[in-house]
Amino acid sequence: MIKQYKNGDNDKNVKYYIDNEEFIPISVIDISYDVIRKDAFDENLLNVSNQKIKETLNGKKSPYMIKNLYAASTLKSKIYQGKSVNFLLDNDFYFSNKNEKNIQYCIDFDDGLGFRNIDFGKTLNVSYFSTGIKTIKLVKTKKNKLKGTTKDEQSIAIFSTSVEALTIPSFTFEIPLNIAIPSTYPYGGVDVKGTAYVYTSDGSQNIRNPIIVCEGFDPLNERGWNELYNILNGQNLIECLKSNGYDFIILNFTEGATYIERNAYLLKGLIENINARKITQNELIVVGASMGGLISRYALAYMEKNGVNHDARLFVSFDSPHKGANIPLGVQEWLKFFGKMNGTAKDKYNKLICSIAARQMLVYHSEYSPDPTNNPYRIEFLQNLNSIGYPTKLRKIAIANGSGNAYGQQKNDGTIFNPADQIIRWEYYDWWTLGLKGNSWAVPNIAPKTTIFYGKIDLTWVGHIGSGNWNFTDQSSTVSIENSYPYDNAPGGTTNATQEIASTNPEYGNITTNVNNHCFIPTISSLDLYTSNLFYNIDSDLYKLYRTSFDAIYYPKDKNEEHVYISEACVKWLMDELVPKNIVLDNTNWNKGNVRASESITLKDGFSTIPGTKFYAYISPLQICNTTSSSVSKNNINIIDNKQDNALTNVENIDKFVHVYPNPNNGKFYVRIDLSELEQQIQVRNIQGQIVYKQNINFLDEIFIDISNQPIGIYFVEILQARKVQRFKIIKNVTL
Repeated sequence: MIKQYKNGDNDKNVKYYIDNEEFIPISVIDISYDVIRKDAFDENLLNVSNQKIKETLNGKKSPYMIKNLYAASTLKSKIYQGKSVNFLLDNDFYFSNKNEKNIQYCIDFDDGLGFRNIDFGKTLNVSYFSTGIKTIKLVKTKKNKLKGTTKDEQSIAIFSTSVEALTIPSFTFEIPLNIAIPSTYPYGGVDVKGTAYVYTSDGSQNIRNPIIVCEGFDPLNERGWNELYNILNGQNLIECLKSNGYDFIILNFTEGATYIERNAYLLKGLIENINARKITQNELIVVGASMGGLISRYALAYMEKNGVNHDARLFVSFDSPHKGANIPLGVQEWLKFFGKMNGTAKDKYNKLICSIAARQMLVYHSEYSPDPTNNPYRIEFLQNLNSIGYPTKLRKIAIANGSGNAYGQQKNDGTIFNPADQIIRWEYYDWWTLGLKGNSWAVPNIAPKTTIFYGKIDLTWVGHIGSGNWNFTDQSSTVSIENSYPYDNAPGGTTNATQEIASTNPEYGNITTNVNNHCFIPTISSLDLYTSNLFYNIDSDLYKLYRTSFDAIYYPKDKNEEHVYISEACVKWLMDELVPKNIVLDNTNWNKGNVRASESITLKDGFSTIPGTKFYAYISPLQICNTTSSSVSKNNINIIDNKQDNALTNVENIDKFVHVYPNPNNGKFYVRIDLSELEQQIQVRNIQGQIVYKQNINFLDEIFIDISNQPIGIYFVEILQARKVQRFKIIKNVTL
């Protein structure tokens, strides 16, 4: 049972205090243990019989020698309140099989003040003046009271912690969430829990202009307010928007790796909660980062489909795996194989790779070899996601961290990372005890059957070796794959699973990699483009917006960024989405709350507000954010907006004269054209560019179009007038 620490009238567990950095425990292990003497076999103290090590029991000296292990570590590897952090040395975090007395401890926190005494059960406050890795030294001194001796016995434990930030502001208040999911809902019949951290613009309890941010994949529930704020405040984004009057609500899931559908239901509950709390009629902005984009998409679409008003005007998907995520299959197989022998590898494989949410998102999964795509969790999730569709009663924008011009991943030396390249190498041989291999390769590109993992443990003289965190037994594994797509080296937001493996200390040889970063979220996945070509050149496609369900997309042009990295260029683009330059209002959109533009607001004929609501329209650009970099290269970004990409048409926009409704539809819809020019033509194309409907018109009228015999998908209504053309995207989402 976790010890309860008092905080006023509230009892909180240790995890709460660690997460909020009210104290950082220092855990110590101080034990003695037996090891086999190096000369035990030569002295005939031990022998091997039936592949087992046995003592000879010949009355000679012991085959073992006593060794001591003295080590320490903080129970939080990253600290976010470095300017004032309390460390705690406590019996609850001290593990020893010794019964020692007259012990004194002193510690150097790498803060420039040198060593000082530290007492059990008392916190010690430390102030850092810079971020980065801090090397901490904990010295144990045993006072020798034997007569005639003067020298004390000392042991030193050296460990490190990373100061990520000197200070993180406190959230204004938090909303604990515990919502019962109905049994009719996918994976329902259970409760889903989480915490919403509310950070208001004026520090009050009032929510006026809310932005809800949904966190991503967090299988170990490691992220709290400090971690989430630090990630999302890249380029000073949160503080900038806060100064512009926005209130942030950041949703942290208790189970960050359960079914995506379940956490979507929690987000639904939070959206309803915030809509009930806000004191204005301003519509919400919902942001989903990484897996949070899938959760947000599902929640908003589910609310629309079931007649629940989300009251949102904008959905931002930030490097989310709409078409799947990727951890190299060779890495998965490496963790799977060595997880049988190593606790750390086993934990990573079980808790990260084999969690439910990971199975739902990963395109290839090692649990389903030899066909890593035959994953029932992902198959069913895609069915649920496709059946619910996209939300349509708001604007949808997508941000990618992957390159948009088919620029793939690179090796550490800057050369091209190709399919089937080796990504992990581990080979060790000791002629007396152990030989091992643990090598992994990237998946091939539609190649003949190719090996992606080879692992072998060869115990030369004995049948078992246990040392440290390793527990070796004889075994081997070879995994090959064919007809795969080159996910590992494709353009996309990156992560460093290979580097994490290579940075571990295996105690036997060295693990190496020449590919620290690999594709995690392919660019075509984060933008949900209708293509299976991972190296699809988005930048060169004039029709790119017609290949996605999003209304606007952003991507870095010729580089791949770290997954959910917030760049200055991205912030500038996002600001224009939050406060557009020019807004045109008719009787169907944005007719309550605050309407804000930076240059102009136009009210079309027929515009009216909702009875009983307040409506404010004003011109006011956002205050400029102070970001960490000073300039943005326009050549390195590409911003596509369906209202700004004039490359899609060769004439001025005429959309204010054309109305297409309903949209989405079942293939039957109307087009009304408020133009008097003669000899107009209307036609409908499918995504392949084929004309599926065509009609000449020469009068102002409402036209009924029926393409219900066509498959579900995206179509383009084209209005042709002399040499002018205007295109409108429609979605057919029901088969009659």
